[in-house]
Amino acid sequence: MKAVKTEMGGEVFPGAEPGVELHEMHGLSRSFPPHFHDHYVIGLIMGGRRRVHLRFPCGGGGEAGFSGVAEAGDFIMIHPFEIHACEDIGGSSLDWKSLRLSRESVLPILGRTEGSFPPILRDRKLRRLFELLCAAVKEGGNRERQRELLAAVLRGLPRKTNRCAGKRRNIPSPFPDILRWLAERSERPSLDAAARRFGVDKFVLLRGFSANFGITPYRCWESMRLERALDMLRRGHAPVDVAAELGFADQSHLTRAFRKVFGMPPGVFRRLKRARGIPGG
Repeated sequence: MKAVKTEMGGEVFPGAEPGVELHEMHGLSRSFPPHFHDHYVIGLIMGGRRRVHLRFPCGGGGEAGFSGVAEAGDFIMIHPFEIHACEDIGGSSLDWKSLRLSRESVLPILGRTEGSFPPILRDRKLRRLFELLCAAVKEGGNRERQRELLAAVLRGLPRKTNRCAGKRRNIPSPFPDILRWLAERSERPSLDAAARRFGVDKFVLLRGFSANFGITPYRCWESMRLERALDMLRRGHAPVDVAAELGFADQSHLTRAFRKVFGMPPGVFRRLKRARGIPGG
């Protein structure tokens, strides 16, 4: 499959199996701010080190967090809608390859045993399977071979039935309600408006939301908006129409925000999607 160059020194290879995409990045020096997306990421660090931060929901208004250092040879696993950030350590450049997997490509294989994957993992056997799958995606074609290798990788991942065991904590009111309120906003939310709506001081709201979710209210809303942009691009909408529908000032504004998180302009993502059904981000 022909690769598409990204603007962060990498390449993207759409898989023959729908919902599967391979990203390869070399010499990456930037950090990634807190954000989330709607698909799974299974990434392998080939060189360099990164500090990884995750926040994941635990149900019933609770959440848990994880922070750790991943080095060359380590896998990083990210679930859909987990807030995550990645920090550069000591200016080291990162060589990295990752599989971006839609929920539709994962759930039929794992079914009710989906569970949850550990955030950081080192496993030689899994690495061999992962490398075989990456090579198959790069070669293109042979959808059945890619599907078999994907199943082997997913079934080779250790899974916990309760990732939150021993770590869960309740998120105090009104922060879960603020999260839902942000999801309903089509225009940029005002901190003053949120403070009035929920009857709290705006600085208390900002500090409390960031402490509980690991992301500011604005960045959370921006991640939600970019997920909506991904969905519209998947369905074939032109970037100019996406920008207008979602309240970006213009297409350039959408492009800057999209590139900052996903490493490519929306037009490139749309071309990839038209070539093969793939996840975003």
